Amino acid sequence: MGDEDIPLLTSQQLHNFQTCRVLALEDTQVPPRSECVIKGQLETTKVIPKFAILEGVSEAPSRGILVAKELIDTGRDVIPVIVVNLYDSSRAIKKGSCLGNAEPAILIKRNHPVRQKSRRADNVPNHLQQVWEETKKELQLEQQRELATLLATYGNILPSHQKTMEEQI
Repeated sequence: MGDEDIPLLTSQQLHNFQTCRVLALEDTQVPPRSECVIKGQLETTKVIPKFAILEGVSEAPSRGILVAKELIDTGRDVIPVIVVNLYDSSRAIKKGSCLGNAEPAILIKRNHPVRQKSRRADNVPNHLQQVWEETKKELQLEQQRELATLLATYGNILPSHQKTMEEQI
């Protein structure tokens, strides 16, 4: 089992669609140092696919506001848009401000993690062998198996250098 690509559009269909802007539907105050969902809407009546990727614009509608990259359903009248205020004071987003651009979503990548049912150290990535050896001594057999499975499955996202691991502690 590995990654699976689920195509949403063919390359031929992709040429029929264009990028469109997502605008703020109403005036909104974003509280300081917070994340919230605001109402947005597509600016255009162009033919667009059912799903699109919203990518925030570099010049946000208000200084200090970030717009999250997200998959949106373009068939909805109101698009929920996640915004983050990085500042210590509230920020205003005016109705009609451009929040980002909606690009056609071409495919969805489904990830199926490979789970290994073994406590053997040869399944643990090399950069995690020391963690494995030191930790397994204090664990029961079933816990050792579970730890080996976790290290083998998610080892590629854990730091690969001892110095990096020590910096994070």
